Amino acid sequence: MASLQLMLHIAELFLMMMAGYLAVRCGTVQAESVPHFSGVVVNTVIPCAIFQSFQIEYSASRISGLLLAVGAALVVHLIFLALTRLFRRPFHLTAVEEVSLLCSNSGQMMFPIVAAALGTEWVFYTSAFMAVGTVVVWSLGLSKISGNTQFHLKSLFCNTNVLAIIAGAAAFLLRWSLPELLDQAVTGIGGMIGPACMISIGMTLGTTERLPVSKLKRVLLLSSLRLLVYPFVCMLLFACGWVLALHPDAPRILLITTLAAAAPSSAVIAQLAQIYDNQAVWGSILNAATTLLCIATLPFIMWLYQLMTNLSL
Repeated sequence: MASLQLMLHIAELFLMMMAGYLAVRCGTVQAESVPHFSGVVVNTVIPCAIFQSFQIEYSASRISGLLLAVGAALVVHLIFLALTRLFRRPFHLTAVEEVSLLCSNSGQMMFPIVAAALGTEWVFYTSAFMAVGTVVVWSLGLSKISGNTQFHLKSLFCNTNVLAIIAGAAAFLLRWSLPELLDQAVTGIGGMIGPACMISIGMTLGTTERLPVSKLKRVLLLSSLRLLVYPFVCMLLFACGWVLALHPDAPRILLITTLAAAAPSSAVIAQLAQIYDNQAVWGSILNAATTLLCIATLPFIMWLYQLMTNLSL
């Protein structure tokens, strides 16, 4: 049942992406407006969603669970870095391809999926993976896509997404809530994260020509790495008995981390590629392909994780 719910929610997000595609193809939205829309999504919608994910009730169990989720997210990204370095030369990976393999769509897609599969109270742990992933996107990812190899700590902490993580974590630890009116506004904007990101990707795809057949094999190769190989390596570690014994809720928390690791390539990467004019079309194609294919791969990964850990949902 949980796997079927996953398929339905992913298919819903893909239909949102098709709406953006048709809007451009039918002339409702001009191609020149696409980069501006991407900028709004990256700098407004996503930060609100990040901050809102931390607006939950404080408890010692959640703190320890959050630390486990953060640690697991760090381990996942270290594994992803090692695998990407391993595959870089054999597969002649470009910058956009490397970052697409390294960064998953853990925020835009996983929030609604985790809520459907486990319940809304578990979405909090998704923010841990999203926080680590956001730092990776806006440091290593931005550096590779923009071509600026010099990393400046100031630019990272001046980024709206990273600031949202810091503010959200501080609010959670200090048990501080937004005033009702402001909270409703932030919640409303953040609630658009799924549709806004998917529509943005679809709009970018709408400005492209049809995918050449010669590129199909490469799309399938990169999609297989992102959706199956990378998360499977992580799952082998998470299925160990001593890891599952780290916290009473470790099996479910690590399931969330595994699903985030198995998510499609980050929609933000395609949007950054559009902003910096670096293979924006190719980045959008990879995001679209992995989003479509994960309708089948995410439920499979979930089933395999449950089999390996004896987790019952």
